[in-house]
Formats: sequence, C-alpha cells, structure tokens
Amino acid sequence: MTTEQDLEIAQWIDQTPPGQIVTYNRHQVGALMRTWVKQNSPRRFAMYEYHDDQYGLDAEVIAWGLDFGDRVITQSPDHRTRGWFSSLDSVHFVLAYGKDVEFVWIDDLPVEESPDDERSLRGRAALGCLEDGYSTAGPAGGHPAAERP
Repeated sequence: MTTEQDLEIAQWIDQTPPGQIVTYNRHQVGALMRTWVKQNSPRRFAMYEYHDDQYGLDAEVIAWGLDFGDRVITQSPDHRTRGWFSSLDSVHFVLAYGKDVEFVWIDDLPVEESPDDERSLRGRAALGCLEDGYSTAGPAGGHPAAERP
C-alpha cells in the first residue's frame, strides 16, 4: 500500500459517524495504524557542539534524541549516557551548559490537522490512547538552537 492509499482508507474510517458500530478488516485497520504512526511518531534529532581545535572550528555530536512532544529521550553517541527530560529546554540546560551547541532535526513535522476537528485521525486512531504534542513553535521560552523548523 502507498501512503496515499493508507491515508484515503484512514480518512474513510475517520468519517464513520460516532456511535455507529462498524467492523473493519485487517487491511483497513493496518492502513489506519500506518497513517497514525506516520503522523504521531517522535521526531529524531542530534545535538552537536562547536569547538575550536588546532585546525580551526570543528563540531561533534554530543547526543542523539527522540522528541515525543511531552518528553525527550537522549543518548550519547558512545551509548554510555542516557537522559529522560521533560522538554527540549531541559535538554539544552543540562547538556549544553557552557557549550556552543545546536540541534539538527532529522525528521519533518508530522502532517498537521485542524485543531478543532475532534474526530481527527490523531484523536481516534489507536483508540485515542495517545495524544500528539507537536507544535511548529520552539519550546516555551525556548532557545533559538532548539526551535523546530
């Protein structure tokens, strides 16, 4: 199945009137889940530090991470250090203290839906058990380096 075919099936399921009992087949539920996962997956990032050495300006990755919107998980490239944070501000405060760092986003923002559409895929997929916290704005009071594109 293509992403477009999955999205078409997921939107068809999303159009089901509330309270109407409908049985979906494996193919249809799979399309709904693939669509939901693509729209709600955590965003991957790396945090890197600039520094001067004998050859001039250089940089190195100091952490890889997953941003779930309401929490952030990081890991050092050598796999020795892991961190669980409440926000990108916290990651920046702890890992960047006294360093010249920047974030690079690996993934694009998920497809956004109208916030007033209570029956959106985001709200109904996976029985509504997860909620999206993505925003196009940077973290509250955020650091320019941590802002999302």
